[in-house]
Amino acid sequence: MSNESTIFADMEEILRKIHIHIERIEQTNREIAEALRLLSTLQEKIIAILKDIHAEVKDHSTKLDEHTKILKDHSTKLDEHTKILKDHSTKLDEHTKKLDDIRRDIRDIKEGLRRLIGELEDEAKEIVALYLRSEYDIKVRLETFRIEKIVEVNIYGCTDDLCVIGECKNRIGPSVLLKVCMNAIKLAKHRPNALRRKIILVVYGIHVVEIAKKYALRYGICIITPKGIITEPKIHSIDKIRGYAEELKKVLTTPSG
Repeated sequence: MSNESTIFADMEEILRKIHIHIERIEQTNREIAEALRLLSTLQEKIIAILKDIHAEVKDHSTKLDEHTKILKDHSTKLDEHTKILKDHSTKLDEHTKKLDDIRRDIRDIKEGLRRLIGELEDEAKEIVALYLRSEYDIKVRLETFRIEKIVEVNIYGCTDDLCVIGECKNRIGPSVLLKVCMNAIKLAKHRPNALRRKIILVVYGIHVVEIAKKYALRYGICIITPKGIITEPKIHSIDKIRGYAEELKKVLTTPSG
């Protein structure tokens, strides 16, 4: 009876942690959407300002040519034309400042997005590990695995006889399924000791395209979202994964219709 109580307590604690992480990921997703909306608004402002700048610069160039000619013909009006030139210079400085401000805003938004994506990947590692443990009794520590200039696997972990290879994306489509297959193939080629005989492929994300779910079911690729496990994982060999990759390449390169 004591063992059963411990098991139930452990399961309740795991579910509590999952709910906490789901809330954090949903909040992160809302922040990403807001950041993208702000970035779109800034892009529209940039286009409008650039159009205004182009028109004004063209107008100023014409006026400068006219004033230069006048200066040559009428030296007595030098002070008046110098003032006009100064006004045009001031306006150009104002436009330059606006562009500098916009560039800073875009840089800040990009940096914010990078942080949010990094947080999403960290959450993915924790949530995937929790689901694998609670649903399949697979206890594995997940991390990021990189081979410089070759591959970056942002969900990776191994036990004695099993290896988890995963990918984290906000939107899961067929191309993400192909990427996780290719990551496994690259590891087999460049770092075979990083694999095990048994391989589980996992994709974590917020939104799942319906056709991706179809192919994930066919190939046994596990899809996990904050709402839970969408498609169940299967045990793969690297040879089977090579076959999945070839089929997915044909799907993605064959014109529709």
